[in-house]
Amino acid sequence: MKKVLLTLCAILLLTGCGNKELNLNKVKENVKETNVFSNLYTLSSEDMKNRFSLDTSLAEAIVFEGDSENKDADIYTDFYIVVKEKDEKLIKDIDNLIDESFELRLEMYNPEGLQKVKNRLETTYNGYKIYISSSDNEKVLEAIKKSK
Repeated sequence: MKKVLLTLCAILLLTGCGNKELNLNKVKENVKETNVFSNLYTLSSEDMKNRFSLDTSLAEAIVFEGDSENKDADIYTDFYIVVKEKDEKLIKDIDNLIDESFELRLEMYNPEGLQKVKNRLETTYNGYKIYISSSDNEKVLEAIKKSK
């Protein structure tokens, strides 16, 4: 019995508990491969700050991609955001961006897009906050989860 326990402990030590960090480059590749989005544009830290007042220095890691033919769009109906924040303020700012900016403008100009944003998926996974607004949120989420 003692040998079995020692063997199990050795196996666990050698294999570890698995990497819980997401590889954001792999996230982008995997999401693209889902073909849920047709025209993804990756927002840079500068884009997030200048267009949406998101301070990416409050994140350990962040990726924000929107599906838009106009890469300078200031609103998205199809997007995903994966963020590991250092400061909860960033999450509050993202929530406000979606709830108060995207939804408010869509309510006036794009009721169909508004429903998509309202039906977005918000979840946490291994310390990352994930937002997905798409035609198949679950498919995108599964692609993100495979990105270790």
